[in-house]
Amino acid sequence: MSSVNVKIIYAKGISLSISNRSFREAMKMVWLTDLFKEYEPLKLIFSSTGKVLYMDKSSFMAYLSNEISQEDLIKQTQCDNLYRNKIDLTMDNQTIDAGSLWKSNQNKLHLVDSDDWLTTDLNTEIFESI
Repeated sequence: MSSVNVKIIYAKGISLSISNRSFREAMKMVWLTDLFKEYEPLKLIFSSTGKVLYMDKSSFMAYLSNEISQEDLIKQTQCDNLYRNKIDLTMDNQTIDAGSLWKSNQNKLHLVDSDDWLTTDLNTEIFESI
């Protein structure tokens, strides 16, 4: 098993670097150990490539329980970056509170925590990178 070097970005400005572990071992540390259970991981960055994954709990739990492969996990969660809107937004007759989480792909943002599929263009005056 090859080892990875990853950085995990958590809510509230916390980050964790994991080196010389397999990807599965690193994800077990992040999701299953008592040390980190109380924190909310937001994104993972592979140090070698800069590839970003959105830390979607259900996808990562499916990977850790062998329901999906690492390749499928990456396909499901890969994005360009994560953002939060700085101000309240109104879209499709609903209000999106400031601080809501968005993932970006090719300068298009997709609202993460919503039952609706809301998309908008990246505007750095309204959105800030995590």
